[in-house]
Amino acid sequence: MPSIITAGDATNQGVAHTGGSDNALTIRVGPNAGKIDAQVIDGTGRTGFKVAAPTAFVHTPAGTAAAGTAGLKITTGVVLTTPEAGAFEKDSKVLYATPSDTSPNRALNTTQFFYQKNSSTAFGNVATGQNWLNVGITLDAGTTYLFEGEFNLVDTGVTSHTLNTLFGGTATLTAIEYQVTRSINGTSANLVTNRFSSATSNATSSATTTAQTNMFWIKGTVTINAGGTFIPQFNYSVAPGAGGTVSPGAWFYLTPLGGSGVINVGNWA
Repeated sequence: MPSIITAGDATNQGVAHTGGSDNALTIRVGPNAGKIDAQVIDGTGRTGFKVAAPTAFVHTPAGTAAAGTAGLKITTGVVLTTPEAGAFEKDSKVLYATPSDTSPNRALNTTQFFYQKNSSTAFGNVATGQNWLNVGITLDAGTTYLFEGEFNLVDTGVTSHTLNTLFGGTATLTAIEYQVTRSINGTSANLVTNRFSSATSNATSSATTTAQTNMFWIKGTVTINAGGTFIPQFNYSVAPGAGGTVSPGAWFYLTPLGGSGVINVGNWA
């Protein structure tokens, strides 16, 4: 038989009751006309938060689009001095998880900011930076990111020019280091790889005077000084006589790794 443990007033009722076929403890809050079961603990110890019949020992509700209604949130804090197996943690930059039981080894709980374009884009016959992804992303100050991307550029210009990679935007950089592998006309004989440590225009091959198809793969790390936008770009060394087209399917992602300086996550020695 249910038993009342606590009760509020008639307008803002707070009631906890036990009993029923599953011997559950239910904490019910809200006014009489709109009471909700805020927490349910069933007879096996499974706990539901706004879940009437929990099916896990911690069962959270579905989130909604409204602010303040995520199903689960971890508050920013300081990570444990000594990692503990099974722990989930968050500092101001990234999420961490410690999966191992022996010599617990904290790891990045990898999150990615990802974008893929689904249409072709024609670009101008100019020698300035052009945004091959069509969008940029706003990044946080004092944070290091791993990034990777790919795009296919059909170059129809025949005036002698080089094709260059660069990054624009309002963010200022402490450091950047990345590799570009470029395939020309889809043949392994025309595969070129370069490594760069500057966000300004970097030539990826010698000059060309013929139309060609170029597949670019880009991967590296960047450390943001002042936060702002970060935009992957390409440019021609000179106006090539005709603009190019970036094919559908170009993509780019970034993974936050931590703050600036040496990034050390795990039992490195």
